[in-house]
Amino acid sequence: MPPPPDNISLRFFRAFTLAETLITLAIIGVVAALTMPSLITKYQEQQTISQLSKTYSTLSQAYMMMQNEYGPVHEWGLTDTVVGTDSDGKTIIDSSAQLLISQRLQKYLNVAKRCKANEICDNRPLYYLNGQIRSQKDIPITDDISFFLNDGTYISIGWYRNNRTDIFVSLPNTKKLTYGKSSFYFVINSQSLLLPEGHRKEVDSPVIFKTSCNKSSTGRGCTAWVIYNRNMDYLHCNDLDWNGKHKCK
Repeated sequence: MPPPPDNISLRFFRAFTLAETLITLAIIGVVAALTMPSLITKYQEQQTISQLSKTYSTLSQAYMMMQNEYGPVHEWGLTDTVVGTDSDGKTIIDSSAQLLISQRLQKYLNVAKRCKANEICDNRPLYYLNGQIRSQKDIPITDDISFFLNDGTYISIGWYRNNRTDIFVSLPNTKKLTYGKSSFYFVINSQSLLLPEGHRKEVDSPVIFKTSCNKSSTGRGCTAWVIYNRNMDYLHCNDLDWNGKHKCK
């Protein structure tokens, strides 16, 4: 190898030592270890936001077509699901309202599987946002009120009462279901509007964002926040508010 020109210092030809290379790689590794979990979490949350928004759009279109054919739900003359109690104090259930809503809604959806009577066809464990598990015994499945869409989304029609019902949605491709993370609620309110639960216009609902979408709550009131604010920052800070702070940072 020819010597360098006289006017160029030999120090410019000095290579990195093995120790310097290893130190550099170690620093890069530490930075990657600190940032990768955050990037992965952010990516997963964006995936959930996109999936939930798509599901809401699909449900809204089907719901609109259903009402165009059958009229507003609150005018159907439906019976409340809880009829009363028997002589042993057990709740008497009439699932006819759930069944009718489910059947009519399914006409306008791409349904892959319909659940049979008393069948729990989504066996994934279900958790509240505070970490407590919700027992399957608390989720009565009767008749054809639950079904899977072609993309794997699970949908179940909730109890009908006071001209209102909810629609439970679990997103696909997750082994553990958690309210506010992979499972969400929509509501058909007393004016027959289909809204994401926790909507700020749902002033007469006990399920509101402030008390039902934080890390110490059930997580039922997170749906509207995800759809309209396009983030899941309630998983990372507790001072968010519809009329105030919409992001952790």
